[in-house]
Amino acid sequence: MRGRGRPGGIVTAKVLLENGFDVTVFDKYQQVGGIWSSEGCYDGLANQSALRLFEFADLPNRLHFAGAVDTQRYLEDYARTFGVLDCVRPRTEVISIRPVEGSGRVGSSGWSVDSRPAGDEAADLHRETFDYVVVASGAHHHAQLPELPGRESFRGTVLHSNEVRAGTFAGRRVVVVGGGKSAVDLVTRAAPEAASATIVQRKVNWMILSGFCSAWSATSGSCSPGSARRSCPAITIPPASPRSTASTSGSSVLCGGSSPATCCFPPGCTGCRGICGPLTRSRSIWPMRE
Repeated sequence: MRGRGRPGGIVTAKVLLENGFDVTVFDKYQQVGGIWSSEGCYDGLANQSALRLFEFADLPNRLHFAGAVDTQRYLEDYARTFGVLDCVRPRTEVISIRPVEGSGRVGSSGWSVDSRPAGDEAADLHRETFDYVVVASGAHHHAQLPELPGRESFRGTVLHSNEVRAGTFAGRRVVVVGGGKSAVDLVTRAAPEAASATIVQRKVNWMILSGFCSAWSATSGSCSPGSARRSCPAITIPPASPRSTASTSGSSVLCGGSSPATCCFPPGCTGCRGICGPLTRSRSIWPMRE
């Protein structure tokens, strides 16, 4: 049985081991965890899951909006606890998977797997045969960069999010294109160190950053207004014409309201006592200012 060292691959290998299979796990990186490993993540990658939302039932944790290091450590602890680490071949890249020829349905005679040391294109391929194959490489393994008109004449640096490393943004004018998880991570990462940071997105999604209310208790569902206001770098959102871009020169959080307001509290908290209206998906991002 062949698998992959990402979260889905780890737990699949664990279940197969428990059911008596001889398991081999190929992992392109030195660490298990896929995008959470140090080789697979961009600088600033953070887990957007609150307490109890990022864990397997058979190994609870205390992760709460954790960083990539702690998230990867949990996945590695899980793999170690259930014997998966002993089955892993780190820094091994799978080049091809083909069904072994034979009668019956495709794959009934087994699967031929070619692999080599990761990053060494000159290395000889190592071929092995397995009875079953589990592909758990994830949906976000290969970078996708759109072909935008005029890109060839742009004199700056164009990077995919996964190519960002520590110091990439220092002192530079940064534009992040997109409005998803990685875009918000990166514009927040760029804000304290870049000369300027701007995010451009086609459709607005409201993102609540992990620092929105550090006093918020995920277990009790309450917060302390005093401590929240001291710890949260609030943003004032003016009732101006909405734009499709937003920029920030500092590390900030965004709060939605139908009138000018400053709020440090998450949805459901009564600390702001109605100062801020409910967050909506229909509102565009406004120019941010501290």
